[in-house]
Amino acid sequence: MADGLLGIPHIAYAKAQVNRSKSLDLSKLDVGFGGFAPTLLNDGESARENVLSAEARIRERCEAAERAQAAQDAHTSELRHYVDQAGTNWEYVVLSESSIRIERCLNAAVNLSVPESIEGLPVRSLAPDACSSLKNVISIEIPDDVTIIGGCPFRFCKSLEYVALPRNLTTFESDWFRGCPSLSRLRMPGLLEEVGPSLFDIPHLEYVEFGAALSRVEPGTFQKSRLIGISIDPESPWLQTDGAAIYSKDAKTLVALACPLSLYVVAPSCTTIARKAFSSFGELAKVDLPNSVEIIGPYAFARTGVRTFEAPSALREIGERAFFACASLENVVLNEKLQVIEADAFSNSDISTLRIPNSIVEIGYPVAARTKLVYAGEGATFTLEPGSERLMLDESGALYELQGDGMKLLCLFDSEAMRFEAAEGTTEVAPGALLNHMSLEEVVLPKGVRVIGAAACKGCRALRRIVVPEGVTEMGSEALMDTALESLHIPASLEKIGENALVTYNAHNGKRQPTLREVTVAQGNARYEEKNGMLLEKWSNGKARVVVNTDSRECVRIPEEVVAIAPYAFNGDRNIRELYLSNRIKLVGMRGLAFQCFIELIHIDLEEPIKGHTSFDVRFPEIDRSVKQIELAFSVPDHVSVEAILDHYDGSIVSGSSYDAMVDGGIGLYDQSKMIIARLKDPVLMTPSNRSMCDRVMRSNLVDIIVQAARHDDRQVVDDMLDLGYLTKDNIDIVVERAGDVQDAAMTGYLLEVKRRFFGSQLMDFDL
Repeated sequence: MADGLLGIPHIAYAKAQVNRSKSLDLSKLDVGFGGFAPTLLNDGESARENVLSAEARIRERCEAAERAQAAQDAHTSELRHYVDQAGTNWEYVVLSESSIRIERCLNAAVNLSVPESIEGLPVRSLAPDACSSLKNVISIEIPDDVTIIGGCPFRFCKSLEYVALPRNLTTFESDWFRGCPSLSRLRMPGLLEEVGPSLFDIPHLEYVEFGAALSRVEPGTFQKSRLIGISIDPESPWLQTDGAAIYSKDAKTLVALACPLSLYVVAPSCTTIARKAFSSFGELAKVDLPNSVEIIGPYAFARTGVRTFEAPSALREIGERAFFACASLENVVLNEKLQVIEADAFSNSDISTLRIPNSIVEIGYPVAARTKLVYAGEGATFTLEPGSERLMLDESGALYELQGDGMKLLCLFDSEAMRFEAAEGTTEVAPGALLNHMSLEEVVLPKGVRVIGAAACKGCRALRRIVVPEGVTEMGSEALMDTALESLHIPASLEKIGENALVTYNAHNGKRQPTLREVTVAQGNARYEEKNGMLLEKWSNGKARVVVNTDSRECVRIPEEVVAIAPYAFNGDRNIRELYLSNRIKLVGMRGLAFQCFIELIHIDLEEPIKGHTSFDVRFPEIDRSVKQIELAFSVPDHVSVEAILDHYDGSIVSGSSYDAMVDGGIGLYDQSKMIIARLKDPVLMTPSNRSMCDRVMRSNLVDIIVQAARHDDRQVVDDMLDLGYLTKDNIDIVVERAGDVQDAAMTGYLLEVKRRFFGSQLMDFDL
C-alpha cells in the first residue's frame, strides 16, 4: 500500500497514526449538494436532483424488501438443517424458485463461511437476523450469488472483525452491523454504485474494500472516517485509489480523502478537488497540491487544520467556503491565473493579509468574513493588484465591475461601515451588493445610477436613509427589505419597484411595526403616486395597486381605483381603527392585509349590490380574539371577500360573550345579544353553522337576555325577540316573572302588554 494505483509514494499514509480518541466537530458544518459522478464533478447539482436520487434509492430498497417478502411467502419447504464441514448448523428453507434462504446460523465456527449451495441448490438470500448474536465469530464470508440480505443479519456479533459481502449484492445498510463493536474491516457489495456518510455509522471501521461498480461518492462521506486504508476493485471503470484517497479513473479529479492524515500529497495529474474532498479532517495540517489543479470545489478544505495555502499556478476557481472555518489558516498566496473566488472562501480563518490578483473576474461576498483582514483605508490588508481590466477596489472597501459606460457596484467588503457613498461613475448596484450589512445606517447613490438590483440592501437592519437619485429606473425585488428605512423619495424616473422591495424591518413576518412611514413621489413620475398615505402603482387601464401603506393614522381609506394589494403592503400595521375598502380588490398578495390590530369598523363598498346592500359596515366586538378573527378574514382569501369578513365577524360575536366582561375580557351578554339580533334580522351571507350557533345562544340565554334588557330599559330588544320568534306563549310567563324581579315597573308592564296582545291573555297577572 505504500504505492497506490496512482503510483504516488505516500509517506504520510505509510506513517499515518490514526488518533481514534479524537472526534471531529461537525456541529457547524454546512451541508451542501453535489458530488462526484462517473463523467463529471456535479458541483452545481440541484436539491431536486438529490431528492430524486434519494427517492430512487428508497424505491430500490423497497423493491428488494418486496422480493425478499415474496420469496418468504412463496417457500414450499419446512425448516431444514444442514451441518457443514466446520460443524456449523444452518437452518434453511427451500424457496419456490429452487433456491435456498438461510434462516439461522447455529454453533457457528470462528471463521464463518456461508455455504454456496445446499442440496444442490444455490444459496441466494439471508433472512433477517440470520447471523446475529454469534458470540465467538471473528469473520463472515458470504458467497457472491447471495443477492438478498434481510434486516440486521449480523447484529450483536461482538467479536466480529471482518465481513465480506457478496460481489453480486447491490444494497448496503450500516445498521446490518448494529452492536458489532469490533468490526474493523469490511468488503462492500460488489455491485454497490453509491456510498454515503452512513457507512461510518460503523464506529471502528479501519479498512474498506469497494467493488468495481462504485461510481458515486456523496460529498462528506468520509467526514467521520477513522480509516487507515481503502481499496477499490482495479476493474472499476469509474474510480481508483491510492489507498488513502479516491480519484476518478483518469486521476484528474480527487473525489475524497478517505483516511485522516496530517499530510497528503495530491496526484500530479489532478486538475479538480471535488466538493468537500478534505472537509472536516481536523488532523490535516498540510496538503501538497500539484500545479495542475485548476478547480477547488465548494467546502473542499472546510474545517481542516491546514495552515497555509499557496495556490497552484493553474488554479482558476476557488469554490464557496472552500477554506471555511480553517482556524489555523494564516497564510494565503493566490496565483496570477485565478479568475473566480466564491463567497466565504476564506471566512472564519486566521488570515491577516489577502492580495487578490488582477486576473480575478468574479469574487463573492463576503470572501473572508470574521478574519483579521482590514478592508478600508490606507491600512487595508485586503487589496486588489493594480492593472485589472475588469474590477476596481476603492478605499472604502467597495468592489466595482468596470463597464463600458460606468461601473457596477458588486459588494462592500467593509462590514463595519456605518455610512456608504458609492463612487462617482456608478451606474448599477448589483443584486445583493450590500446584503446583510448590519452596521450601515445611510447609503448615498450618485447621479448616474440607473438600476438598484434585487436584495441590494436586504437585511441592513440599521439602514434608516438611502438617497435614490434622479435617473434610477428600476429597483429590484426585496431591494430594501428588512431595513429600518423611515422615509423614501421616489424620483420621477423610477419605472419599476420589484416585489417586497419596500417591506421594511421585520414587516415580512409581522413581528414589529413597519418603519417606513413617509414616501414622497417626485412630480412627473408616470408610474407611481402617493395617495391617502399609500404608495400606488398606476396601471394603464386606470386601475392601481397598493405597493405599501405608510399611513400611521387610525382611519385608512383605500382609494376607489385600487384593485390589488401587494404582498405585505399592510402587514404588521397596528394603528388602524377604521378601514374603508371595496370588494373590487381582486388580488391580494401574501399577508397583504395582515393587520396586527383591532379594527373597530370595516366599511366595505360593493362592486355589485348584494340583496339590496351597496355596502356593509362591520363593527367587531372589542375583545382580544377579534384581532385574530380580523387577521383570518383578510389572510385566507386572495381577494377582499365580504363572505369571509362576515363569517369571521359572526364567529367573533358568537364566541365572545362573558357574564363578567370587565374581568374576563369578553363582551357582556346584553351587548352580544344586540349584535346577534342585528345579524339575524339581516342575515345576509350568514353561514348555516353561524346561524345555528347564534340561534343556540339566543335560546339558551333567553330569560337572561330579557332581564338584561329590563335593566337597560331596552324595549327594542323585546320587540326584536318577539319578531324573531324567541318570545313564545310557552316562555312569556317566566320572562314576565323574571323581569319583575328587576323591579322595573315600566318594562314589566310592557311585557304584560306584549303577553296580552300577542298571546291572548286578557287578565292582569298582578297589580303594578
